[in-house]
Amino acid sequence: MPARLLARLLVAALAVVMFTAGLSLLPGAGMAEGQAMAGGSPQRWTLSDAAGQRWGLVLFEQPDHIYPAGPRLRLNALTPGLRIDHLRPLQIDDGAGQHWQLPNRSEELVAAEETALPQGAAQFDAAGLVPAPSDLRPLRLLVPVANGAADVALMLGADPTKQLARRAADL
Repeated sequence: MPARLLARLLVAALAVVMFTAGLSLLPGAGMAEGQAMAGGSPQRWTLSDAAGQRWGLVLFEQPDHIYPAGPRLRLNALTPGLRIDHLRPLQIDDGAGQHWQLPNRSEELVAAEETALPQGAAQFDAAGLVPAPSDLRPLRLLVPVANGAADVALMLGADPTKQLARRAADL
């Protein structure tokens, strides 16, 4: 088998594995029937950044009682190779002078005995959205990227902005 074909097959296989791993990180995937989340079902969106890289965004209530309750915002890199910095907060602004920092809660993504955090996923505490943003202005998320790469900007459309503002107003 030519080396070029083998390399393409390996890249395709890696992409499938990373996508499948990202899906398994979505809240609710491993929940037992009848284990409802406070505040309703998680809400999911797919976003693209300026470079065309795809991201999954999930807004949900923390269902695990060993962590503080409250809304969480989870980002999953759907494009293989993206690595999120688990030490820095998520920056949000509304383009009109309002700025928020959501604390990084990526440690909630893994079991207590595990230390390796998923490279392409991070979770943030949405309780940091105080005061609540307007649901009329699009929000820009500045995703902290690892390895010194430039942070990635994601623009939220009307629906995710409205849902995030609504959850923040309920705090």
